[in-house]
Amino acid sequence: MNDLTKVSGIYALTHPDTDRVMYVGQSVDIDFRYRQHCKYLAAAPSAEMLEWLGELRQEHKKPKIIVLEKADGALKLDEAEKKWVHIYKSRGEAELNIASGGRGGVNSYVANTPREEWFQFARKVRAARSMLSVLTSATGRMAGAKYMDPMWKLEQKLDKEMAKIEKRVLEEFPDWHDFAQALRSTKDPE
Repeated sequence: MNDLTKVSGIYALTHPDTDRVMYVGQSVDIDFRYRQHCKYLAAAPSAEMLEWLGELRQEHKKPKIIVLEKADGALKLDEAEKKWVHIYKSRGEAELNIASGGRGGVNSYVANTPREEWFQFARKVRAARSMLSVLTSATGRMAGAKYMDPMWKLEQKLDKEMAKIEKRVLEEFPDWHDFAQALRSTKDPE
């Protein structure tokens, strides 16, 4: 594999034995994304890809990667990915692509983020929210109301931002009740 460090563009994952294109994707750092696919099975955007990567891992193999096109910027990446997905789908390949490419609709960044990453995100926000509550309380005790008010406003702002994130995710994934519960728990840290 060539040095792909910080190469932005469209890539294909191929079967290591047959060179069949199994998946077409986009990334602003293709090398990083390839390492995610190889190391973390949760980085797979679909159950089918997760299964394929798992089978390769059991055989002590990794998918091959091909850079199909270098591109920068969200619009160019989306257009190029749609083009390459269409090309390979018309050849009967890229069967692990569940959408037509790009970030529109179902195939948004949110949709392509594995559920476990959202749970990890929610846990981190919960921890940050808990720490902020402790700091607000400590600020009030040690420095007085003058400094507590800005901390309290920061807590409120965090709660509003989390509500926006929750609304967006639930609009795209109404069945993600576990994620919604994880986000709601950030408002009432354990």
